[in-house]
Amino acid sequence: MKFYHFIISKWYRILIFLLIILCVVPFLTNILMIIPNHLIKVDTSNIWIGFFGSYFGGVISGLFTLIGVLMAIKREQMNKTLDDFGIKARMLDELMHEIDINLLLGLRN
Repeated sequence: MKFYHFIISKWYRILIFLLIILCVVPFLTNILMIIPNHLIKVDTSNIWIGFFGSYFGGVISGLFTLIGVLMAIKREQMNKTLDDFGIKARMLDELMHEIDINLLLGLRN
């Protein structure tokens, strides 16, 4: 029970950290663009729509990629378990057949 609680709290902390980072980065970028800079002139009136669109689009596509990878890993583990089950079932069948033969031979002697 404690180990399960540790995993939940670990994922909870990671999720909170990621949400904080996702919310703080755009505001830090905004602050950096507001600070007067004589080297680069940036028109900030229309640029934010494109920035937030690409930013949140990247976050969403990253989440879909993560979900796809996790599903592929889970499917691969399931396939490996089924393959191992088939091998073990055949071995068990051969062992039971051999035990039956030995019992029959033992009863005849």
